[in-house]
Amino acid sequence: MRHIVIEPKTCTIRVLNVAAFDHAVKAAGLVPGRVDHGMAAPGIGIVVFEYSMFEPADGRHWFAIGSKLYGGNALLYGVGDGGETIDLFKPPPVIFFPNAQAVEKAITAGTIERPTIRINGVPYWTWPGKRR
Repeated sequence: MRHIVIEPKTCTIRVLNVAAFDHAVKAAGLVPGRVDHGMAAPGIGIVVFEYSMFEPADGRHWFAIGSKLYGGNALLYGVGDGGETIDLFKPPPVIFFPNAQAVEKAITAGTIERPTIRINGVPYWTWPGKRR
């Protein structure tokens, strides 16, 4: 299966061909069972470290896909019409941020959204705050 790995520390995007999805997760520098899955763009799934947004912002490496911010390495994979994992041949556009200050500038400029968790419409957590 063809996947894409995003490594913000080195500002690189690389292709990965592996047979098993868990092997792809490990090859991306992630730990199976300690990840979150989401949709990065239509037809593109993303796997990231489950607590990457809650770690201290300084010293971390960041990237954005569309208006969404992500921390640390990520694995991208294709998602078929039926929800099945398929080969991914082209990554979406990625913006790399060297530090939290660059992320704040992008949020202020409206380039990306400030990550926020809301419960019943009430903000519960906002980046770069500590996890409750």
